[in-house]
Amino acid sequence: MISVQYGDQLATAINSGYLRSNIMGIIPNNHLDAYHFLDVIFGQLGQYYIDEPIEKVRYSPDELVDFANYVKQSGNISPILIGGYSTSAIQIYQWVKNRTTNTFFMCDEYEGDQRSYWTSWLNAYGPARVKGNWIINDDDFGEFYDLLGHANNLGLTQFWMFTPNSGNIDEYLPDFADKAWKTNWLVKKERRYRVEYRCYSRDCSIDDNWEYYETVPLQEFRTLTYNQE
Repeated sequence: MISVQYGDQLATAINSGYLRSNIMGIIPNNHLDAYHFLDVIFGQLGQYYIDEPIEKVRYSPDELVDFANYVKQSGNISPILIGGYSTSAIQIYQWVKNRTTNTFFMCDEYEGDQRSYWTSWLNAYGPARVKGNWIINDDDFGEFYDLLGHANNLGLTQFWMFTPNSGNIDEYLPDFADKAWKTNWLVKKERRYRVEYRCYSRDCSIDDNWEYYETVPLQEFRTLTYNQE
């Protein structure tokens, strides 16, 4: 699944082959724009996300409830994910949870070892209302394995990586992909190649006079989980 913030990003994702069901739309922090983005910019997508609406004081609890119920009453069955980090806001989010059926709650606390926060989030909202959490590419470098393993322990079904503009995703992505594979969040796909060598002399013994010619990709693939390698 991929996330988009604007209409041009949505168009690019669709043109690149993403189905709407595999796209998450980021709803603006300004609640006055939320309905416009839902109805005009995004339409129906796989899910929607609102970032820290209580912590940023951009939505009141009533406004969150009204928006979530508007989505549901319009026939849109897609879930609304709400990110937060403040333990002092948990009671407010619980109030929203108890008045809606399509809201789900994500922890986006990035400081220290987030595993205890993730556990407290699950305990606060219940397994049925916590689909996943956020990690960050730079601060969580070196913790990917532990965090993704804990996500498995909690029974989460998704997580998202926040990559701030200052973060160098190319530096962290290989390690992240490796740890995600080793915790069964990713599978590894391998392709078979044929490596050809040619001999241009009369003496074509096995050990001598052969030169590399080309590598040919074959239409043969295999998918590996970590415990299969």
